[in-house]
Amino acid sequence: MANIEITGKGIQKVLSRFDYKQAIAEYIWNGFDAKANTVQLNYEANNLGFVAKMEIIDNGYGINRAQLAEKFSPFFDSQKAIEIESPKNTSAVHGKNGVGRLTFFKFATEAIWNTVYEEKKKKYEYFINIKFDSINKYESPDSGVHEVKKKATGTSVTFYNMLPDITDGKLQEELMDFLCLEFGWYLELNKDNGYALLVNGAPLDYSSIIGDTHHFMLNHQDSNNEFEVQYVRWNMKINKEFSKYYYIGADNIERYKEFTSLNNKGDHFYHSVYIKSSYFDQFKFKGTNTDPQLAFIGSTRIDPVFRFLHKKLSAFLLDKRKPYLKQYTDILISQYEQDDIFPVFSDNPWDVIRKIELENLVRGLYEVQPKLFLNLNTEQKKTFVRLLNLMLDSLERDKLFDILDGVVELSNQERKQMASIIKITRLARVNHTIRLIEDRYKTIDTLRDLIVRKELKANERDHLQKLVEAHYWIFGEQYHLVTAAEPKFEEALRRHIHLLRGDVPVLPINHEDKYREMDIFLCRQDILTHEIRNIVVELKHPALKLGENELAQVKKYMNVIMNEPQFNGNNMTWEFYLIGTDFNSRGEIEAALDNAKPHGEKSLAFKTGQYKIFIKKWSEVINEFEMKHKFLNDKLQLERKTLNEAPETAAEAVRAAAANTAAIQRKIV
Repeated sequence: MANIEITGKGIQKVLSRFDYKQAIAEYIWNGFDAKANTVQLNYEANNLGFVAKMEIIDNGYGINRAQLAEKFSPFFDSQKAIEIESPKNTSAVHGKNGVGRLTFFKFATEAIWNTVYEEKKKKYEYFINIKFDSINKYESPDSGVHEVKKKATGTSVTFYNMLPDITDGKLQEELMDFLCLEFGWYLELNKDNGYALLVNGAPLDYSSIIGDTHHFMLNHQDSNNEFEVQYVRWNMKINKEFSKYYYIGADNIERYKEFTSLNNKGDHFYHSVYIKSSYFDQFKFKGTNTDPQLAFIGSTRIDPVFRFLHKKLSAFLLDKRKPYLKQYTDILISQYEQDDIFPVFSDNPWDVIRKIELENLVRGLYEVQPKLFLNLNTEQKKTFVRLLNLMLDSLERDKLFDILDGVVELSNQERKQMASIIKITRLARVNHTIRLIEDRYKTIDTLRDLIVRKELKANERDHLQKLVEAHYWIFGEQYHLVTAAEPKFEEALRRHIHLLRGDVPVLPINHEDKYREMDIFLCRQDILTHEIRNIVVELKHPALKLGENELAQVKKYMNVIMNEPQFNGNNMTWEFYLIGTDFNSRGEIEAALDNAKPHGEKSLAFKTGQYKIFIKKWSEVINEFEMKHKFLNDKLQLERKTLNEAPETAAEAVRAAAANTAAIQRKIV
């Protein structure tokens, strides 16, 4: 019995970073490292699902008896020797034989190797045994070595006394996925060499981790060199290998591997590119590749052929990455919304445009440089995204990519792309704004049609009220629609309190007019001053002229609210609007307006405390819109006659108004 030159506890400490999946993978790698093209993982489970034993078999060159002490005794030296023999820039040797042979203690208590090797055209067989309780010692008596005639070279490792948590279900659920991520890229690299990893006789199916593949040929016409390219995009990050180019000779043997230009960009774009060509048979991947004189010799990195190849492959990867990143930005935006990363935007059309613009900027920046969004915690994400929003709202947005260039190093191409994105977002906002203003003019023209054109037969409930519900920006940009469609006061109160304070108990209203119904109820809360401004709008049929009865109806609404403590507060104000086509001839409305003139507010008819009643004609509402938008109208030179097609019915007019961009997508709580 020979000792491994480290204590048993020392071995367990050194290998503590391995779990059972990694440990099993090490034995499989040992097989491929020994030039095997087929490695088998077999295990047996009883009726209860517990694994009784496991074996890993390879058809490699075996373990030469003369190298046994070197392989099993110097715990670290054997690993170093392997790394010296095999360059890190190839996948020919995994380089962990010195460690992998002892990791079995993660899933079993005993391991027995049975190996056949060839020496001087003769084949020999012997065994090696290691137990957990003496893991720093191996048993392999010389008497156990004997010559064999018919057996092929290779090694089988059998593991006994499997730990109780190693069950068939666990292996199926965890180990298979791990093996796909560990060996999928390697099996793909060597598929033309017939490499296989068999699990209980079936080839490992790693197709589930492949997101996309593409096979094509590249031809350099001047030199007539051909390259066969196989591209694979992985759905998940493959274990420790990252994204690489693999250069393969005409004999299907890998000559070299290196990172692609899109490796480790923080974008989850995991990929492998396998390039096969006789061009690599004599290629000098290392050495004096920067000597210009070698360009005339060829087969170096400064060779025009190699430059052509890399230019084509880089462009191909960028093209493959673009749609993938666009798809991933949907996931990113959705996750940011779920985590409340974005600032709070209201549902008025102006804020809708700002929100869309910010989302588009985040999408564009991610597509150019995903690292900007990498490894940020929730607070950092909020800070970054909200700073982007402030920059968009300022006049200094053109300096944005200069700031970002100081955060991550941007290439010239990335700087150009980022500048273009910022320009596009500015243009998008202008276009959205123009469209919004156009649609507001359309809405006002539709409102005028409903009031003036008697042949449309527009009424209060089915037409005027529905248009105002969709376009309550007419009364203010920052309002929330509390109720519409004439709800009872108790329902209006519930929604009002929910909007301001969330779900809290609402007491019943005790008032004789509590069953009266309001047309439109709007609410705005100022975050800075904590003022709550409420608006109640009463709309009247275009044919009805306003008088004392209509004013009395609005006063009853006001009385219900004045006498209900849940509707009142020191920071609340209430404005009631009575709107119709004209006033009656008896002069009641004119008298009310004259009495309120000392308060100095246009259209005011009544005021007491924080309560006001305004009376307006539809013509006033329309004229106020015209005055507010005159500057923009003049600047944009809108051809209003071409914007609005005259509707044939009132219902058609309302449907068109509800569908345009000026309509607010109201949320009734």
